[in-house]
Amino acid sequence: MLNSLRHAARSLLRARWSTVLQLATIAIGVGGLSAVVAVVTGVVLRPLPFDQSGELVSIDVTSSRGFQISTSIPNLRDWRDRNRTLAMVGARAGWSFRLSRAGDSEILQGAAVYGDLFQVLRIRPALGRLFNAAETESGSPPLVVLGHSTWQRAFAGDSAIVGTAITLGDRPHTVVGVLAPEFAFPLAEPDVMVNMGSIGGLPWEDRSSSFGTRMYARLRPGTGFAAAAADIERVGREVREENGPLTALPSLVSLSDHLIGNRDSQLYLLLAAVGIVMVIAVGNAGGLVLARAADRRRDAAVRVALGGAQADVRRQFLSENVLLAVTGGAVGLVLAVFLVRALIPMLPEDLPQSLLSRVGIDAATILATLAACLLFGVAFGLVATRHAASPHLLAILRAGAPSIVAPRTGARSALLIGETALSLVLAVGAALLLTSFLRLRTSDKGFEDGGLLMARITSTSSLVSTREQWVSYHESLIEQARAIPGVTSAATSLILPLTDRSWELRIQPHGATEAVEAGPSVLYNQVSNDYFRTLGIPFTSGRTFTPDERNGTTPVAVIDETMASQFWPGQDPIGQRITINERGPDSSLVYRTVVGVVKNVRHYTLREPSRIQIYVPLQQTLGRWGSGLNVIVRTNGPPVTMIAPLRQVAARVDPGSAVWSIHPLSYYVDGSISAERALGVITVWLAVVASLVTAVGLFALVTYSVVQRRREIALRVALGATPGDVVALMTWSGVSRAAAGVAIGLLAAAGLSRFLTAFLYGVQSLDPVVYLVCGVLLLGIAAAASLVPALAARRLAPASVLREE
Repeated sequence: MLNSLRHAARSLLRARWSTVLQLATIAIGVGGLSAVVAVVTGVVLRPLPFDQSGELVSIDVTSSRGFQISTSIPNLRDWRDRNRTLAMVGARAGWSFRLSRAGDSEILQGAAVYGDLFQVLRIRPALGRLFNAAETESGSPPLVVLGHSTWQRAFAGDSAIVGTAITLGDRPHTVVGVLAPEFAFPLAEPDVMVNMGSIGGLPWEDRSSSFGTRMYARLRPGTGFAAAAADIERVGREVREENGPLTALPSLVSLSDHLIGNRDSQLYLLLAAVGIVMVIAVGNAGGLVLARAADRRRDAAVRVALGGAQADVRRQFLSENVLLAVTGGAVGLVLAVFLVRALIPMLPEDLPQSLLSRVGIDAATILATLAACLLFGVAFGLVATRHAASPHLLAILRAGAPSIVAPRTGARSALLIGETALSLVLAVGAALLLTSFLRLRTSDKGFEDGGLLMARITSTSSLVSTREQWVSYHESLIEQARAIPGVTSAATSLILPLTDRSWELRIQPHGATEAVEAGPSVLYNQVSNDYFRTLGIPFTSGRTFTPDERNGTTPVAVIDETMASQFWPGQDPIGQRITINERGPDSSLVYRTVVGVVKNVRHYTLREPSRIQIYVPLQQTLGRWGSGLNVIVRTNGPPVTMIAPLRQVAARVDPGSAVWSIHPLSYYVDGSISAERALGVITVWLAVVASLVTAVGLFALVTYSVVQRRREIALRVALGATPGDVVALMTWSGVSRAAAGVAIGLLAAAGLSRFLTAFLYGVQSLDPVVYLVCGVLLLGIAAAASLVPALAARRLAPASVLREE
């Protein structure tokens, strides 16, 4: 066996270019497929990294208006206490905390925990202990569990930290434990987790108010998902009947669906695309094997004529193909390691870190891949043996020179037609996805994200303890930020589009017969006067706020055009009055006068319009003040150059402030369409690879045809054919097969593209321009791949070729 492998290696090295092409083809197919299979397996197919993860569920909450919202604490308590199918229930709300120590401060991202969340997930601490449910109820003393990375970075991994106090905000929190290093929930490792009951001012008894709380639970042993879903819906209906029609309703989803969402379908789409590349690669490798086998038929016949055994010849071909396939597979696995590293940063940003961290090429993948390559090698070897070492070898030798008739290439032609068709299917799909991404990225967002830098700045509490101080602090920030060289405008706002933050309130126009609590939900924003100019949000009528509009003057608001057409169709909205449930000193409703109407801004996603929005002036927020605001600056240069100056401004206004979440606004825009970008970019690269692999196959086929048809070409030239006639003849042998593949591929793409409809935006799955461009490009690649070897046919000397026989 070793002797056969040595002979096989020497034989492959003698035909090094053919060997390199086959190795590259196999490695590309194996590497791409292994990398994407590793991602799909790690993210979708393997169980979640929690004990008995199939028992874990999340609870979606739908408002009375049909929107997805977070959970209010009264609803959470009722649903927890009255169900019959959930063993334990917990909840978390994303939260940021200011850590102060040694005259310095930083913002930590984490969560506020309620109920039995740690017990639901069955996690264990690396150090100390975790909260119990009683410690998360309202009025509990402030406790904190540190994230493992925070413990290592900020506290040098000191185990004595447990039992001591650290300052979060302005309050000391007792450290009770440290999380395990592998804990990341729901998306990333938290910096800290505090008990929700220690946070003051939360609406513990307000059933209509929520603050980003998400509810998680573990099913009772033996309880099916369908039974639990029906049970939680029953509880929701009962609670609504008791508390009124505005009460939100719960519905059960598996924790896997909650964490991954529709990302599994996107990953399966990538897997299908890589599968197409793998099929093309295998077909191309098979075509090269057939060409190589046909080339060596006479060599095999000579060996048998000189006394060699046909079994040895067959063993030789089998060894060569097995060695080639296994070596190509090994190279592909090395390539897969690098592809996984390159692929993970390109995946959607909302995939959980705990799932991405386990993506890799493991021992099982290596063994399965090498076994598959071994089987392919054996199959290729048997095909090569059948073509090059048939029982009629001596008859082949006696036949003498090749016929002037074109050699039969039916199997290779069929493979290349199939490869071209699959390449076109992949190219069309990639072009549709990329076009969709580009149209989504350039769609009308309602604002201009270029040149904008935003940051969240948390001030020292003593500087913003009154409404006047809070307003003055932010006015000082705006004034000094506007003075930074290169800044053209500056503003502050409570929320920003596409940053995954929102504040929704109920709204009613003046004269409505329903209570304001029954009004539609509106996206509420507090902004400074230059907010609209800074973000490039155009006015359709009216004006922006003025510096004179402060507390004590007539309350005003700016609304978007959707709200204007919904509340006052066919009327002028300027001068109309609305309330967002603000109350005056006598507890009567305060109505705001509409002074301007702006274009709709897409706040949640770029795929769909935002809900109606209302903007109120920073200086006239009435009772709703005190929240940390975003600072936004517009610059005529790269936004990142403003990071250091903006930090300096924050330090001048308040030396104890913390600047965090500082990014160009385009960072959030790009993040909101990261899944679309990943699908578009990755499939385009796969389509390019597929086209190149197909081009290699056409190049090899035409090269083989030129060699096999040397006598025919020589006779044609001797009888008067021009070099151009010869080049056209040989080029057509490749292009004709590509044209057949393109025709078949167009039909197949038209049939399969309907599966892409859910992923597309602004482009139809049967867009004729996309199909035409892809077909022409693939034919151009095929023509170029066929032309290069066809040009070599011009250099054949007819007399020399004909004298060979």
